Amino acid sequence: MKRIDGLGAEALRFAEAELTERLHWFIRMRWVAAAGVLVGTLIGRWVILVPIQTEGLLAVALGIAGLNLLFTAWDRRLSARGRASIAIAQARPFANVQIAADLVCLGILLHFSGGVENPLCFLFAFHMIIASILLSPEMAHLQAVLAIVILAAMVGLEQYGLIRHIHLGLFMGPEFYQSAAAWLMVFTLGSTLFLLVYMTTSITGRLREREAEAARLAHEVAEKAGALEAAYDELLATQKLQVTYMRKTSHELRAPLAAIGSTLDVIAEGVVGELQPKQKELLDRARERVRGLMRLVTDLLTLLKSRAAPPKERFEAVNLDHVVRKVVDLLAERADEAKVSVNTHLPPGLPPVWGDDELLDQIATNLISNAIKYTPAGGSVSITSEADEAHTSLRVADTGIGIAAEDLPRVFDEFYRTKGGRDFTSRGTGLGLAIVKSIADAHEAVIAVESEVGKGTTFTIRFPRADGRPSEPAATPEV
Repeated sequence: MKRIDGLGAEALRFAEAELTERLHWFIRMRWVAAAGVLVGTLIGRWVILVPIQTEGLLAVALGIAGLNLLFTAWDRRLSARGRASIAIAQARPFANVQIAADLVCLGILLHFSGGVENPLCFLFAFHMIIASILLSPEMAHLQAVLAIVILAAMVGLEQYGLIRHIHLGLFMGPEFYQSAAAWLMVFTLGSTLFLLVYMTTSITGRLREREAEAARLAHEVAEKAGALEAAYDELLATQKLQVTYMRKTSHELRAPLAAIGSTLDVIAEGVVGELQPKQKELLDRARERVRGLMRLVTDLLTLLKSRAAPPKERFEAVNLDHVVRKVVDLLAERADEAKVSVNTHLPPGLPPVWGDDELLDQIATNLISNAIKYTPAGGSVSITSEADEAHTSLRVADTGIGIAAEDLPRVFDEFYRTKGGRDFTSRGTGLGLAIVKSIADAHEAVIAVESEVGKGTTFTIRFPRADGRPSEPAATPEV
């Protein structure tokens, strides 16, 4: 047990709890043993008619019960010291006393029921196993020595007539206890007990080391989990503070930008006087910059809103085809200006999805507007939807400029625009797909993107069906 003694506090508590539970079990088993001796004595004497010393065996049964009362009181006294388990320094002597007392009781029981003739001599092996489990290897071997001494003393005292031998007449002759075979039996049983103790202590020693190692690892995992939880809480607090700051800043920027835009519009209309061509050109460029900043602020607010974990109470069954048709109608003029045809293939009766109608509208708006924006004149955008047993899917495919393979892993990053996208148009904040990804995650949806430069891009989002909750957890976007 030196290995356990040298472990940390966590492993020591584990060993103490284990030893305490086994001691409690040992006490419970002793009540069973006392009852077994009592019942066995009555059956053997008056049913099987074995010539046993009835009075002596009944006294042994009462003695075992009396000892167990003392051990129970001892156990309660040790356990009443404000600890969940008994300290090893107290539990080991307690176990030693119990096992030694049991061995003495077993020796007396064997004497009153045939001595060395009684096949119940093998019960010494049971106590050796218990000693090997509860005690150190040294103390377990000492208990084996005590068992052999008790057995040898019984045989010797009976042979010399100092105590009366009770002959059972079942398996051996009346002179067996006086023969050398009786001592051979003592030697054989003693060798068996020592071998049993050695094997059991070796096995339990290795098991204790593994249990102690498991306890140590569990403690380390718990400590690391606590540290990770604290770091996660700190990260959430920081992120919440960051979101609050960015939202406040964005709101404060929006009002003056709107005022600047309105002022520039008034000037452009000639209210303050007719503008020269050069002045008008500069004014138009300023107005475009203000519109770009307004789009950035709007997209940033949308992203922050999507990341604020929309309350599930707002979720409801939403018809995805209705959302898509509304967005297509709103973007029809933009598609006409870009000379891009928009085609929808939305089968009637599609199962509704579970989500927030406003946020789902943002997903459809960003995907469809992006498809129109990055598709050259004469191209097309195809919007389809389908359903399986657990999901309703939205697919937006275009014949636009496509996305290079090296850009695909980063398309959902904030403020990221591909080189092809920047070359095709300067308009864009780099937040559209980040918004899509954030909202999809909030809805436990799965996103996949396929693209080839010069041939177009296809985005597919699989939303959990409203009639299929709870849904599978969100997955990493498939690229």
